[in-house]
Amino acid sequence: MGEEMLDLTVQIHRQYPLDARLAHPAEGFLGWSSGRLALPKGETALIPMHVWNLGLDERLPWPEADEAVAAQIATCEWIRRYREDLPQMERVLAAARRAELPVCHIAALPHYAEPYDAYQRNSAEAGPEPPPPPGAPAGDGWVPEQLNAVYGAGYWEQMPALHARLDFAPTMRPADDEGVCVTTHQLNHWLRARGISNLIYVGFAINWCLWFSPCGMVDMRRLAYRCLAVEEATTTVEYGESAATLANKRAAMWRVALMFGYVTRLADLERALAPAGPDQS
Repeated sequence: MGEEMLDLTVQIHRQYPLDARLAHPAEGFLGWSSGRLALPKGETALIPMHVWNLGLDERLPWPEADEAVAAQIATCEWIRRYREDLPQMERVLAAARRAELPVCHIAALPHYAEPYDAYQRNSAEAGPEPPPPPGAPAGDGWVPEQLNAVYGAGYWEQMPALHARLDFAPTMRPADDEGVCVTTHQLNHWLRARGISNLIYVGFAINWCLWFSPCGMVDMRRLAYRCLAVEEATTTVEYGESAATLANKRAAMWRVALMFGYVTRLADLERALAPAGPDQS
């Protein structure tokens, strides 16, 4: 028997051809269409990333919070949407587990990854982090002022308190046989050790952490990994002018399709992961 394949329907954005006759030439693009992607199951992993307990347990309630983290919580406009998206993330994880697809959970900080043996083993096998290149000569002293100007007074000062309470969402905790990583170096080692090149992302936020944080699509695409996002199982950060229409969510799916790989939908992924045979529903 040959290698088991996942026959996955994906969404592709055709960014061509422009129409110079139009005031906005991009309006000539063919735009979204469906396609089929054959992924070797053994070379594909689910990556639940930054699926946090924010707004889900008593440590980080929303919208009310204690004074130690109130300035941080006051910026979290996305919590209601995240709660609505979480059941879809749970469905993806359940489907991956039923199909015995490899899963590697991405934590934002070591303190809530360290209790898991899988994190300890993989980080030891991966070895020390490579040294970062030298940065700006003036350093990062400007960052607290900028963040407090954008997010409100006290935001920077309360960041350690919020970080100390971060954890995996209660329903999305890693199982004993699943990976746990924090850094790109660790994730790259975990994937290479298993021959995995295709990464299916769910989590928060598709236009923030899932792109730019360690283990996100920017880092992994640079390492030639093919990245996919599950549209209904990702949450975006929005702003006043985009929240009602989820404009950032639409733009995020477009950018994933252009820059990182593919977009897929929950039902299509569940179908691809379902067991084949006459009993398949």
